[in-house]
Amino acid sequence: MSRNFYQEARKLAAENRKTLDAKRREFKNNRKRMFDELVFCLLTPQSSMLKCKHAVCQLKNKGLLQKGNKKGMAAALKGKTRFHNNKARYVALARVKFDGRALLKIRGTGQKREWLVKNIEGLGQKEASHFLRNIGFFDVAIIDRHVKSVIKKYGLAKPAKTLTKKEYERLEKVIGQAAAKTGLETGIFDLLLFAMDAETGAKRRAELLKALK
Repeated sequence: MSRNFYQEARKLAAENRKTLDAKRREFKNNRKRMFDELVFCLLTPQSSMLKCKHAVCQLKNKGLLQKGNKKGMAAALKGKTRFHNNKARYVALARVKFDGRALLKIRGTGQKREWLVKNIEGLGQKEASHFLRNIGFFDVAIIDRHVKSVIKKYGLAKPAKTLTKKEYERLEKVIGQAAAKTGLETGIFDLLLFAMDAETGAKRRAELLKALK
C-alpha cells in the first residue's frame, strides 16, 4: 500500500475534522427520519445526489412521500432522478415492506444489510450500505466508481470488474483496514475516498465533504 495514500488521507481528515464530526452527528440523527433516508438511497443510483435530496424534500412537501400514488410520485421525480417510474414504484413498495424499528432489532450491520437487499426492491449492496451509513452505522462502505478508482490508484486492492456480494465484502474489508490506520470508521473514511477521487485541491475537497450525503 502506498505511503502517499495514508499521508494524503490523514491530511485530508485532519483538515476537515469538524466537517467529519458534523457528518457523524447528522447521520446518527437521521434515525429520526429513516424512511426519508431510505427513499433518498432508492433515488440515488445513476442520479445526482443533490437533485435526489431535493426530490425527497419535494415529495415530502407535496404529501407524496408517505401517501402519494406511483403516478404522482413519478411525475414529481421526473427530471430529478433517472428511471423515475421504476423508482416511484420502489418507494411505494418500500412503504409496505420497511419497518425501521424491526430493522434496528436485527443484530449486526451485515445482517441488517442482508435484510434490506432481500426485502426492499431497488436496494443492492451499495444502496443498502449507503442507507445504513446515513442512519449512523459506520461499519459499512459505499463502494462506487469513485471509491474503486482510489483504492486501485493507490494499490490498496485491485477491484474486479463485476461487483458481486463476495467482491463487495472483500473490498469493504480492505477499506475498513485502511480506515483503521487513519483512525476513522469505515463509513466516514468512505467520504474521504470519494472526495480524493472526485476533486483535487484542498478547498474543493472540503466543499465536497460538506455537501456529501
